[in-house]
Amino acid sequence: MSNPGPISSNRELLSDLKEDTAERMRAHEPGASHVAGATGKLASAIAQHHDIGAGNLASGTRTVLGSVPVGRGPLDRDAVLESLDMRATKKIDEQTGGEGFGQERGSEGARLQSAAEQYAMGMEGEGRK
Repeated sequence: MSNPGPISSNRELLSDLKEDTAERMRAHEPGASHVAGATGKLASAIAQHHDIGAGNLASGTRTVLGSVPVGRGPLDRDAVLESLDMRATKKIDEQTGGEGFGQERGSEGARLQSAAEQYAMGMEGEGRK
């Protein structure tokens, strides 16, 4: 995987994000989901940035995978997703007092939340080095 360099010096990425946001705002019905889409792209870029980095994201992912309870069988996708859902639900409940965020799967807000979770997982991986 190539290193894209610091986000602040990656002018092309920031320019694309600004253009995308401006284009969405000029759309006939701009709304919160348009802004969330651009913000989600930025959060994804931050999660993949070398300071937080793919390595840290991988480390955080390994931490999550290591915490998945498994029996004698192999670690399967459903077990991982169930563990991630339980972990995310626990964190959301801690942050919202049990009310949850209510994001619909596949929505811009859900994608932004996913990018934020990737970022948090990357930060968690960075702390384990």
